[in-house]
Amino acid sequence: MRPLPRFMATLTALALILPVAAPAAGTLPVLPLAPVSAADETLLADQRGTWDSPTGSEPDVAKDFQPPAKRWLSGHRGVDLTVQLNGQIRAPADGTISHVGTVVDRSTITVDHGNGLRSSFEPVDSDLKRGDTVRKGQVIGTLANGDHCFFSIRACVHWGVRLRDEYVNPLQFVGAFLPSVLLPVPD
Repeated sequence: MRPLPRFMATLTALALILPVAAPAAGTLPVLPLAPVSAADETLLADQRGTWDSPTGSEPDVAKDFQPPAKRWLSGHRGVDLTVQLNGQIRAPADGTISHVGTVVDRSTITVDHGNGLRSSFEPVDSDLKRGDTVRKGQVIGTLANGDHCFFSIRACVHWGVRLRDEYVNPLQFVGAFLPSVLLPVPD
């Protein structure tokens, strides 16, 4: 018989990966699943578009952020990004490693960026240790065996970002939702 904590961890992990209906085109949520304070909204606005893609190239999204209608329902609380052939995963912003290890059956790593923002990646193998400081663009690990995107032709990594305990769409930090700016056409 499995111990209860392991069983609960498995159920929690399943809730994070079970598919849900995709939102309508053009309605990808940017903000957290729950209301945030004015200070947190300012923080999100200040960070928007300032991070690098963790794959070292423009983000190639295999599966979008699909938050659930209610916090306890299944959803996709991050994005799946295709990974380059070298399999390297990079720190999207400066931070400190707050977790390296296995969650249920996947190797994971989490970077604490400060101000309540944390990035988590799976499946990623890393030699870094809790407390190590990382710089934006630094390789923090490589894609582990047991590719996350079994539905995709290319290997990919799951990238989740939390603001305190609420998941937010990671793509806002790499500029995927910045407004377009039209420039004048030279004469």
